[in-house]
Amino acid sequence: MRRPISLSYCLNFPVTSFVAILSAIVTVAWWSGKFDINKISMDILAWYGEPWRLATSILPHIDAMHLIFNLYWLWVFGTIVENVLGSVRMAGMLLFFAIGSSVAEYAVFDGGVGLSGVGYGLFGFLWAVQRKDYRFRDSLDNQTVILFVLWFFLCIILTETGVWNIGNIAHATGLALGGLLGHITVTKGRNRVVLSAIGIVLLVLIFLSGTFLRYIINRSDDSGNYIAYAGYEALEEGRNKQAVNLYLEAIKMDRNEYEWWYNLGIAYKRLGKTQESKEAFNRAKELEPIEPDLMDENEEGKTKEGERTM
Repeated sequence: MRRPISLSYCLNFPVTSFVAILSAIVTVAWWSGKFDINKISMDILAWYGEPWRLATSILPHIDAMHLIFNLYWLWVFGTIVENVLGSVRMAGMLLFFAIGSSVAEYAVFDGGVGLSGVGYGLFGFLWAVQRKDYRFRDSLDNQTVILFVLWFFLCIILTETGVWNIGNIAHATGLALGGLLGHITVTKGRNRVVLSAIGIVLLVLIFLSGTFLRYIINRSDDSGNYIAYAGYEALEEGRNKQAVNLYLEAIKMDRNEYEWWYNLGIAYKRLGKTQESKEAFNRAKELEPIEPDLMDENEEGKTKEGERTM
């Protein structure tokens, strides 16, 4: 395997360096309490006017080991790829891996943070191309391959045993996308068309899983709560149409939370949808008795009690 390039050459690799530096800055700012990562984390708001969340969740890291490990391999793999393919293609690849791994992790659980999905994407790409493209020859050695394979399965074990909560879906998705992109890069003719079609299908499945099918495949116990809280914030800020959409999404995750139905009724009422509002309030009342006068709002848009429950 090639020796890592000296950091003194960072200006020669602007994309890799920029992502590494930005990640370090965001992480340290988060640790210090000066930055709220909820503004950049992957959640349902990515589909409601905040698309940067699809990629920015790769920036913060949980602890020093998490940050150092990911930055090291981003530099090792990223400099190789950027040196051969150039900065524009490198930027596209990083965005591709970031979005794909983030959406997949969010689809199955609640989303995660860190560059691990990107790291596995770069690893998978180099693993696929190094034997067929002389420009990437010696990009990986057997020890690095063994390290990443063992770490992949160790992370699954640590997560399943409750020792450490790791974004294994992001790892797997990054690896799959990187490997597929690598094979597309070094394959020619009809087989390349077939592989490209498989890639498109995979991307469509990832996005369907993170949107329309999420309520079916998601394994988290808290996903509905996160969505409902976003709906609550939208309701507080007067974004009533968005609140309706968010509460409908939350209810897909759990149809038995009376607070969600109740707040949905408030949002519908503000929009002038009387029938829908009545149905939502009635459903809330079925789940838990509600005083009739609490179903009317005052001029400030709050309940007679002065607040809503999420």
